[in-house]
Order: sequence, then structure tokens, then C-alpha cells
Amino acid sequence: PQQQDPLEPFRAPAAALALLDRFLRLPPAPGQPPKKFMVIINHAETIVPASDSAQMSPEDRTAMVMVSGWGHDRDIAATGRIVFLTTPSLTDIHAQVRSPSNKYEAYQLKLPDAGERLAFIESIPTSIREKFEWRMTTQELAYATASLSRTHLLDLVRRAGLDGYLDRAMVNERRKQITLQEYEGVMEARDPRFGWEAIGGLDHIKSFLNQVAQRMRAGKTRLVPAGIMFLGPAGTGKSAVAEAFAKECGVNFAQIYLGQLLGKYVGDSESNLERLLQALEALAPVVVFADELDQQMRRSEGGDNSVERNMFGRLLAFMADPGNHGRILWLGASNRPDLMDAALMRPGRFDVSLVFPPPAAEERRAIMHIFAKQQGLDVDQIPDEAVTATEGWTGAELANAMRKAALLVDADNMPPATAVIEATRRILAKTKDIDWMLKLALETANDTDLIPERLLPLMANRDALRREVRAGIEEREREFAPRSL
Repeated sequence: PQQQDPLEPFRAPAAALALLDRFLRLPPAPGQPPKKFMVIINHAETIVPASDSAQMSPEDRTAMVMVSGWGHDRDIAATGRIVFLTTPSLTDIHAQVRSPSNKYEAYQLKLPDAGERLAFIESIPTSIREKFEWRMTTQELAYATASLSRTHLLDLVRRAGLDGYLDRAMVNERRKQITLQEYEGVMEARDPRFGWEAIGGLDHIKSFLNQVAQRMRAGKTRLVPAGIMFLGPAGTGKSAVAEAFAKECGVNFAQIYLGQLLGKYVGDSESNLERLLQALEALAPVVVFADELDQQMRRSEGGDNSVERNMFGRLLAFMADPGNHGRILWLGASNRPDLMDAALMRPGRFDVSLVFPPPAAEERRAIMHIFAKQQGLDVDQIPDEAVTATEGWTGAELANAMRKAALLVDADNMPPATAVIEATRRILAKTKDIDWMLKLALETANDTDLIPERLLPLMANRDALRREVRAGIEEREREFAPRSL
């Protein structure tokens, strides 16, 4: 007959933990000191997950109490025996187990920085690295793999062995896949696709950001803001400027979606946030961009939202951490700064506000020329009629007009210059509340040196500006107030 596995009765978690408990409490042999050993529980979050204790099964509660007890048990400590729990994120472990009273010491192993990634890549045996063609240096690979773990690096090398080569395009594609899998839509890390050449107008903003970029490259971190807030109507180029600025700085670029942090289960949200913050530290130096910040990041009120309030506080503390100053530069964007929590705009978080106005005439000409080139339109000079017809338009609306012009050339064989004029006549600008959102941005701005000269007259009477903005806020509150049937 087949011999029975002696460990079979202890395969179930409850039985295995009970056996470990007996093992940890083994008394020493007479006249002998207690034997020292370590117990290592990998993926401890599967044994003591961060769930609501009231909803745990009796077996899970027993496991949680037993594992918690090992941490502060004096008899176990006296024997010199140690229990190690490993987990991808500390917040994945039940709060009772990680409570300071249970005496478990938390050690966070961070993602490798550029130097550590380089050392790991160069430690891979030559016999493995020689199996494929290197189309980038090890230093370039170390820089291009920011936010990846050592396991991910080894995976890249193995894939290169199968493909026969390793190049930047392969690394970027794999990093994109890993980022989507690891951060589940919370963060997108990518190489910036364009610089200032893709941005028309906004000279006052580009000039200031160039100074910030120079100081970052020179290591003058004390002169670099902790964060910069982009304010202004929708469609005025805030997202594009964020990416172009990262390109000009020569650093990593990450766009984050804070609204995706909240998970379905207890502990998921905190775990998502901690993994995001670890990734940002690994990406440093990095420009981090959060769009529509008024919608994505608010401090919840009420007794049922303690998780959201705790997450908000954790994020604020991370943003203000002096150790990240000059390494992690935060860019936020909003067209409704009145809806943002005041704590975000305090010094040490978003120190500087930049106003993005609708483009003036010559700025519209420059913007349309850039978008016309992107659409393949052969137009040396944007006609004056098109510039005049687009007074008050945003950059997004100008881009839409140039797409329409390209369609007119393709469908009707219209001359490009004529198509540009005709497109500006046919396209209807739909962006709402541009004038009011601009005044809201001006009222929120905190440095008149960063305001375009043409907008300063709007700020001459600050009291009148504030009253107009307040009236607009009240009008929108009435418009969206619930109505009874």
C-alpha cells in the first residue's frame, strides 16, 4: 500500500498554524538551552488578511489571534525564536497583527533605485547576457526600468533571450504592461512623447517651467517647488504642458489617477496607495501629474469615510516629505480650484499656481500651425481669417478645427489654407464657462509675477473679482442642487 504523507493532516491552514504554535513553544531538553530557529510565513496576507474582523470566519479569527500572539509572547521571545511574515504591502496584513502592541517590527524593502538596478543587471551571469543582442547599454536599461523590481528585470532578460535582442522599444512596452498589471489603472509611467516643440503659446508658463527644470538638473532642490498647480478652463493645454515639461527636465513622467485608488474590499485602498507611493519613490527623479484634481482628491467628511480621510492624510504627508523635495515634483491640474481641499494649496504641497488662459491671437496662430502639421496639412501661414474667427477658443477646440480641416482636404480636395478657414467656420466651440473659469483661476493664483501681463487688468480690483467668482460658484450650486419632484 502507498505510504501516507505524515504531514498530510497539517496541510490545512488551521492545523498548520496549530503545529507551528506547538513548535514555537517546545520546551528545552533538560539541562539544555532552548533551540533557536526562525519561522517564515510567505504571503502572510493570505493567513491574516486586512479584512473586517466582524466578517471573518471563526477559523480566520483564530489564525489572526494566534499569529498576533506570537509577536508579543514573552515565552517565545525568551527562547530567541523569531517569526517572519512577508507580504507585498504592510497594509495587506490585518491591523491587529501590525499593531505596535504586538511587537512585530515592520521592515519595508523598497523597489530598487537606478544604482541598485544597474548592480543587479550587471550581476546576471555573462552566460545569460550573451544569449541576445544588446541594443542599449546596461546603464540605459537601468534608467529605462524605473519602478520595476529585480524580478521584472530578470523577466526582461529572459524575454530578450527568446527574442534574440533587447532594445528600448521592447523595454518600454514591457514596462507599460507591468505598470498596468501592478498598479491596476492607478498609475501610468511612460517616457514623455514630446517637448516644448508641441506646445504653442503659453510663453509665461514655459519660461517659468524652464527655470524649474534648470534648477532640478543643477541639483538646486531648495529652489524647486514641492508642487505646481495648473489652473484654467478645460482644453487650455494643462496635460500637454505637464508631459512636455517632464521631457524638458529629462526625468521620468508618471500620470496618476487618484480616483482609482479605492478598492472593493477592506484594506485594498490603503494597499493601492502604499504601492503607488513606493513606485513614485522608485521612479524619482520624476514629474508626477494628476489631472482634474478637484474631482480625484477630496477629504471626505462624515463618520463612514475614515479610510478616505486616512488616505488623504497619508498622501498629504508624502507630498510634504522633505526627503522627496526636488526628487518628486507634483503637477496638479484643475478648472474648479474652489472644490479642492485647502490643505492641498498650503506651502510644501502645491506651492505655485500657474494660470492657463485661452490663447491670444498670435498664440492661436502658433497652436493651429502645430496641429495643422500634425494632421499633415501643408499650410505655411495660418490665415488671418481663421485667427479672427477663433477668438476665445481653447487649444482643444483649435485642435478639433485642424482635424476638421484635414477631413475637408481629404474628402473635398479643398486647398489646405481654405480648409483651415472653412473648418473654423463650421466647428462650433462648446467649452463652457471659459471667462468665469479664467477669473476663478486668477482669484486662486498666488504670485502676480506668474500672471501674463494681458490678464493683470482683470486682477486690478481683487474684491470685485472675488465677488464675481463667488456669484458664479453660488449660481452653479443652485444649478446642480437636488430638486424635489
